[in-house]
Amino acid sequence: MNDFLYNLHYDIERESPPDWEVDWDDAPLPYKLYRNLPVVPLSSEVPLTFEKVERKPTLENLGHFLWFTYGLNQVSQGMNPFDEAPEPSPSLRRFVPSGGGLYPNEIYLYVKVEGVSQGIYHYDVAHHRLVCLREGNYDDSIQKALCGRCDVGDCFATVFISTMFWKNFFKYNNFSYRLQGLDAGVAIGQLLEMSKQYGYETNVFYQFLDQALNHLLGLDDQEETIYAVIPLFEKTIRIQETKIYTAETVIRSIPAIQTDHYIHSQKVLDFPKIRHMNNAVKIESTEQFSEIGKSKRKLIQGGFLLPNGESLSGDLMEAFRRRFSPGMDFTMGRIPLSQLSTLLQHTMSAPAKSDCSSSLAIAGCFYNVEGLPDGAYEYDHCTHTFRLLKKGDFRLQLQSGMTAHNVNLYQVPLCFHIISTKEFRKREYRILQMEAGRLLQRLLTAASALRLGGHPLLGFDVKLCDDIYSYRGETCLIQVPVGPVQPRVALRGSLF
Repeated sequence: MNDFLYNLHYDIERESPPDWEVDWDDAPLPYKLYRNLPVVPLSSEVPLTFEKVERKPTLENLGHFLWFTYGLNQVSQGMNPFDEAPEPSPSLRRFVPSGGGLYPNEIYLYVKVEGVSQGIYHYDVAHHRLVCLREGNYDDSIQKALCGRCDVGDCFATVFISTMFWKNFFKYNNFSYRLQGLDAGVAIGQLLEMSKQYGYETNVFYQFLDQALNHLLGLDDQEETIYAVIPLFEKTIRIQETKIYTAETVIRSIPAIQTDHYIHSQKVLDFPKIRHMNNAVKIESTEQFSEIGKSKRKLIQGGFLLPNGESLSGDLMEAFRRRFSPGMDFTMGRIPLSQLSTLLQHTMSAPAKSDCSSSLAIAGCFYNVEGLPDGAYEYDHCTHTFRLLKKGDFRLQLQSGMTAHNVNLYQVPLCFHIISTKEFRKREYRILQMEAGRLLQRLLTAASALRLGGHPLLGFDVKLCDDIYSYRGETCLIQVPVGPVQPRVALRGSLF
């Protein structure tokens, strides 16, 4: 298991079959479609600005909330200039990025709002509607699965974010295990940003009784499992006294359900290593809950104070609309130090309430920033200071470390790395990837609000980047070039 996680991070070639071929004709859909179940249509009349958002939890507002979190918002058709015979390639975009645009995650909800029967629902992204999986009051079951750490009876909805393994295994093979956590984290980050816009209270739970909640949703945990649980409240969350429960006892109180869904693929291959990892990290009893991320990174002493960042101006809805992964469309421009300060301050501010103490930090290789010598820096968000680790222009090294040259880093002034300690253990690894994804989404949103582009990358030489920062006990999780972009040649149609 440890070797598998090590290879996912440092040597993915060892986990990639040399004869692996992607069968695009039999690719799964980027969304799950349930069949022969009751549906609840959601309003498509979404507000065009967050200033007009209605905060009261109603079915209409919940539909808007879900659409801004994970709904389809744009049809884009462009061409890949690197293809020998480039052809238009249409894609359905959402407000969040996903590795390869495959969106392996799904959203389920336990809903308690007027206008819809209380129960468990799936958010049908393709049709913007809720699909009813089961009706009833499940406050007690969910609360026990969370070890009583919040009063589920006080929430108007509880969101479950799951991962369907095949949805990106068909392309990335075992590397999909790393992507799935990051993609789930990005979705969590967007949901938390939307909760802030709507004025909802939230708490993110990464530890819960897996089999109990999968059983509640009717999921086969060998093909799909829950990664995170996020209750939504109108008011301050009341933390309950924790007690000891087991998945077996919770399951006994919930009748089984059978559902039918469609994913398009006729041939679904086995993924034994991912199934093994999923089984190994299951929590069978709330006694297995633990403190995660309590160890603090030791930041290098010294540095200089950054100017205060400014609040992100304008409506964030415009930032969500503009966001896309630029690829080769970066164009070099000079970055004001105040803009870099705003970007970092927004990204690292307001940590999410969760059952994990994140030890993530941000470092970066910066070039052509006003008032800042070119070099590799580490950011201390507690003191809002930079520490210069090495002077120099690292664009050549970073470009040479790209495994797929789909971004021209010579045209990028800011190249961020989300970093953590080198502690890859079972469930902690999955949580670490989700926390990195959550932080990534804040960085991309801030960049878009500042009219900059950001492109998440996992295809880079981790050891090379660790060496740039002289890291030994820390490592780079994800690389994010950020900078000015030129408009991409594409035919786009907005869905709102």
